[in-house]
Amino acid sequence: MDLSDRDRRNLYYFLKGDSENQGDRLRAYDYFSEHCRPVFRPMMELMQERLAPRSGIGPIEKDKIKQAVERIQSCSS
Repeated sequence: MDLSDRDRRNLYYFLKGDSENQGDRLRAYDYFSEHCRPVFRPMMELMQERLAPRSGIGPIEKDKIKQAVERIQSCSS
């Protein structure tokens, strides 16, 4: 798999973020919080949807999403 440019990596981690596998989702949150500029809007929207009360996401994952969203919003790199 060729992940040589940022667009390809963003797409790859977005697909991980939309995965059924919680470990993949957590890795995606970490990736986007570390590579936060420019903001990858589809992932930001997905994370905000998952913070909704009826999303079915557990408390550990919700905390991870909250941390990622806060870091992305305050990112200056």
